[in-house]
Amino acid sequence: KVANAAAHTHRTMLLGAAALATLADVPFGWEYHCFYGASLFRELDSSGTVYNEFPQAAQLVPAGAKAGESSAAAAAVSPSSTATERVRDALGALSGTCFFMRSGYWTYEVCPGNSVRQYHAENALSGAAKVRTEFSLGTHNPAADKYIESSQRFIQKYVSGADGRSSTVQHICAGNRRDEDGVISVAEPAARSYLITLRSAAMCAAAAAAAGADADTGGKATRGSSAAAASAAASPAAAASVGASGGVEEVPVAPDLELAPLRLLDKLGRRCFQHSKDYWTYEVCPTKQVRQYHLEGRKVTTEFLLGKYDPAADKLGTGATYTQTYVNGSGARSAALRVRCGRKNEHTLLGVEEPAKHQYVLDFTTPFACDINCVRARPRPAKRGEAEEQQGGSP
Repeated sequence: KVANAAAHTHRTMLLGAAALATLADVPFGWEYHCFYGASLFRELDSSGTVYNEFPQAAQLVPAGAKAGESSAAAAAVSPSSTATERVRDALGALSGTCFFMRSGYWTYEVCPGNSVRQYHAENALSGAAKVRTEFSLGTHNPAADKYIESSQRFIQKYVSGADGRSSTVQHICAGNRRDEDGVISVAEPAARSYLITLRSAAMCAAAAAAAGADADTGGKATRGSSAAAASAAASPAAAASVGASGGVEEVPVAPDLELAPLRLLDKLGRRCFQHSKDYWTYEVCPTKQVRQYHLEGRKVTTEFLLGKYDPAADKLGTGATYTQTYVNGSGARSAALRVRCGRKNEHTLLGVEEPAKHQYVLDFTTPFACDINCVRARPRPAKRGEAEEQQGGSP
């Protein structure tokens, strides 16, 4: 389905772990592609913008579903009230706990089942942090709770915030014991309407409870089994690995997308990140440059620029991975920064490889990449040879 181009000329939104971009910077006729959660963005955005499920209106299809039945339709089925009640009860373990995420100027506080707020704090002369500005983003409305069984996500609504603000909090399972509980993304699809993703181990237990784990699996449901299905729903690349044992069929591979300026890492500001390997230290300043240097004591004795950021080369890969390209480095050096979801709620440069001379690949993890939902993109134009082959090939 092609999004209504006229509607897009009135939008200024790029969504991806709270990433926003202006439509004025982007050529006419782009579409929104969603790895997961398109229905939530449609619900929060009243402009009439069309969001396409990714890839190409296909997500997970439950085993045994009728041929041609789309996962988007399956996901739209009303969730079981019994499952919703079970999840709500299981998430009572989070009662009295609040989670925080700092994103640029604002800090977001989510107290599940109670309230959501955003505030800005500064250090006072005494050294203690003092809240200077604060807005309520809503209080919990239990009547709107719902559990989406197809992706094992629990949705809560927070309403009647300051000046009409409201929030939707989606709970997801922490897929690994090393994953930290916490807020992993905040997006604002429409003015004063927020979509917040909260990851927790409690949600893994809640998903097992919703499935009637004791009766259906002999009490053997685990965090890993709950996370596998949720991961598959969010990541087309993971579908094949869940297929035989998880009760879902393999989905189409994601198309290669051309992105509008994806400002996923802009919130890092002027921060730089280092990783030492053998003789060299590698430094990434996201959206700016990459370099390598050698230190003797505290003095840089040798240094090479590995590239400067090329925003036009941003790429979104299968499974919601994101790559930045850095070009025109010293001696024709270049670098690719692969951005992935961080298991801990921190930003880390994990490693560096040099698969070819003067061509570097760096792995960077951040919570900003844990919930890439919708991005403005379009399939990359086919190369001339590929286009001719498609036109002249067999139907």
